[in-house]
Amino acid sequence: MMKFTWDSRQGVEERSNNNPRNNNSQTRTQPGKLTIENCDDVICFLEYFRVLVCKEHRTAIINVDKHLLQHHALPAALRRPLVEHYSQYETVQPKAIELPEQPTNPIDALGPPLEGLQCKACRYITTRHVNKQAKLDI
Repeated sequence: MMKFTWDSRQGVEERSNNNPRNNNSQTRTQPGKLTIENCDDVICFLEYFRVLVCKEHRTAIINVDKHLLQHHALPAALRRPLVEHYSQYETVQPKAIELPEQPTNPIDALGPPLEGLQCKACRYITTRHVNKQAKLDI
C-alpha cells in the first residue's frame, strides 16, 4: 500500500499530514437549525449517481429520516417535511451505484480530497486501515 491523496486535478501524490477534511464547511448547521428553507444548501441530489449527499457530513444518505435524526438531531416534526421533500428523488442503493473510471473529476459535495491508501497490485483505494497481508507491497 502507498499513501496518497486522491485529487483528479493533480493525480495521485504523496502528501504530508495536512488533512483538508479538517477545515470548516460553510454549510455547517447547528442541531435543529436545518429547515425546509435551507435544506438544499446542506443536502443535494447527485443526479448522475442518483444519490442524496449531505454536504455537512460529506457522505451519501441512504435513509433521510435516520440521517436527520442521528446526525442533525432534528425532532420528528422537523424531519417529516424534509423527508417528504427528498422523497421526490429516485435514489439507488449503494451497491447499485455505477462508479466512474479513475481518475475522474472530484465531487464537490463530498468536500476536498482525502488522504488514503492504494494497493499497488489491484489499485483498491481505502481511507481505513487494512489487514497486515493487504499492506504488503506486491
